[in-house]
Amino acid sequence: LLRSEISTRIGVFIIFVIQGLTLPTNELKQGLLQVKLHTVCQLSIFVWAPILLWLVLCISESFIEVPSDLRVGFYFLAILPTTVSTAIVFTSKAEGNVAGALFNTSVANVLGVFIVPLFMTFVLKDTVAGADAGQVLNLLGKISQIILVPLIIGQVLRIWYADWAKAKKKALSKVNVYIIYFL
Repeated sequence: LLRSEISTRIGVFIIFVIQGLTLPTNELKQGLLQVKLHTVCQLSIFVWAPILLWLVLCISESFIEVPSDLRVGFYFLAILPTTVSTAIVFTSKAEGNVAGALFNTSVANVLGVFIVPLFMTFVLKDTVAGADAGQVLNLLGKISQIILVPLIIGQVLRIWYADWAKAKKKALSKVNVYIIYFL
């Protein structure tokens, strides 16, 4: 009865509306001014981690052959940003800059929508039949519809429901977790 292609889209849509609703716009604006922090964070996620993985894989080739499927999985782990909730939990446990973590995780997740498919297209070009530019742009458009549109809807809903979202933040976080379990 539940068609996965439909229920998955609905679930992801709800998750990102909730993310947009619960992300404090003011904290994101304040965090915007910390340019050095943002530069280091974004470079760590999208440049340094994949380069470090590439170096480790190059060095490991002299000891052990890494299967191509495992190699692709490692590249996904190296380039994918963490979730907002994970970043906030770890940062607050370490008594770090929660606003900076919130901002950078949000930015990384939005940038990741565009960077990860492009990066993985490059990584997979020898593994699978290469995608042309039209296919990549089509994929980016679909990902934008699935993630960015609900995130923006959530931010617009904050205009009227910010206090409610703040009061219900734990419950909304549980809804996200349950949706992920369901999917």
